[in-house]
Amino acid sequence: MANKIVVDTAKVVTAADQISKLNKELDQEFEQLENAIQRLNGRWNSKASDGVIGHFFSIKNNYKEGRYMVMQDYSNFLKKQVSVAYDTTETGNKSLADAFK
Repeated sequence: MANKIVVDTAKVVTAADQISKLNKELDQEFEQLENAIQRLNGRWNSKASDGVIGHFFSIKNNYKEGRYMVMQDYSNFLKKQVSVAYDTTETGNKSLADAFK
């Protein structure tokens, strides 16, 4: 006999909420880092500072928003598609099974 698969959609929603929470916290930390870099930019004048600060803003401009949106989209997918859709499908399957009893 095959092993039984159990899906706990409440845990899926909890995981999605945690992903969203951590994503927002990471975004806030990145903003604090950006503020610190901008303050440093006014005080640190050298070849090295130009490279470091330029590299930071290159990372920010190329990845920050995209990373944030991917993680939010993933969290939303878990909540809406995995959790809600699974529950809806499971309810429909149970109703169909009951109809053939």
